[in-house]
Amino acid sequence: MKCPGQDTRYWRFDDIFTVACRECGEQVEFFKDDSVRRCKNCDTLNPNPRLDLGCAEHCKYAAECLKEIAQSTGDKQGLLKNVLDKEMRICLGGNREALKKADILIDAVERLLAKEAADPAPVYCVAYLYPVAADTCDKAGELPGEFAEKYRGLLLQWGYSAEIIDDVLQCINCLLIGGSCGSQAYCILHDALLLCGLQSGAAVGGFLTEASRLLAEAEVPHS
Repeated sequence: MKCPGQDTRYWRFDDIFTVACRECGEQVEFFKDDSVRRCKNCDTLNPNPRLDLGCAEHCKYAAECLKEIAQSTGDKQGLLKNVLDKEMRICLGGNREALKKADILIDAVERLLAKEAADPAPVYCVAYLYPVAADTCDKAGELPGEFAEKYRGLLLQWGYSAEIIDDVLQCINCLLIGGSCGSQAYCILHDALLLCGLQSGAAVGGFLTEASRLLAEAEVPHS
C-alpha cells in the first residue's frame, strides 16, 4: 500500500531502505510510505519500522490510510496506539514531568488490560489523551471546549465511532473533575491512576476493578 498523500518528488535518498526480515533475516526493501512488505525469500509480511503516522492529524486521507494499513498489518490497535502516542508527545512537548507521568500511566493501563476484559479502543484513547487534557485544563479542572471539539473531529477522522468518542470525552472530563461514570474505560483509567500513585485513593474511593485489586495486592511487600 502507498500513502496517497505522499509526493515522491520531495523524497530524500534515504527514503528507500532495507531491513532484515523478522522471520529469515533476508533483506527486505522498503519505500518510506510502505506499511508492510513481503519477504521474497520466506513470504513473511514485515511492517515498516520507520512508518511515521504523525501526518494522520492533518491529512485528508487519514481515515482511508489508517484503515488500509490496519487491514494489511492485522494490528489495528497497535496502529491507533502509534497515532495516539505521537499526538500525546507532540502536545506535551518539552514537559518532561508530564511525559514521565503519562508513560507511567500507560504502563499501568497496559497491565490492567492484560487482566481485565475490556474493549481496548476507548481505554487507549483515554489513556493517551487524558495527560494532554490534564496539561491544558483550567485551574478548576474544567475540560476546555476546544479540546473536545478538536479530538471529536480527530477521532472521527481516525475511524472511531461516535459512541466511543462520547465515552472517551466523558471519561476524561470525569477524571479531571473527580466525577464518575460507569464505563469500562473510566474504571480502568481511574484504577490505573491509583496504581501509579497519580491520584489519592481516599479522594476517589478505591479500586473499581478486580484486576486492579489483585495487582495492588501483588505489589504490596509481604513481611
